Amino acid sequence: MLTYALWFFLGAFVHKLLSFALSLGHNLIIFENTTDSILSIMDAVSEDVQRAAEMKHKYIRGTEIPEKIIKNIEESDKNFLNDWRSVIINKMLAHTPQAFYRYVKYTTWEEAQPRVKQLRIRRREDQ
Repeated sequence: MLTYALWFFLGAFVHKLLSFALSLGHNLIIFENTTDSILSIMDAVSEDVQRAAEMKHKYIRGTEIPEKIIKNIEESDKNFLNDWRSVIINKMLAHTPQAFYRYVKYTTWEEAQPRVKQLRIRRREDQ
């Protein structure tokens, strides 16, 4: 009788262990897909904002605004875009659950660039 009880509890323990391992793997896949989606959206919006800023700079150059002010506007737009990217990455990290924080592969936009490039290639292949 004791043997049956040991087998039962051993089976329950193995089930719990395998269930935990499988759910962790599944949750990591979901976490990676979510961070990839955030990066893809961020990259697409960033490209659009950068294109809009370039158009703005092109039209500003056609006016009588002094060159010094135009340079300041261009620098301000560049800083804004870089700050915006940093804020998005920082907010993503701040809202990452504690259990998954060690799986974050980047903490800045510059560190995320290799992954962004991979996602761009994948996105172009899918189209």
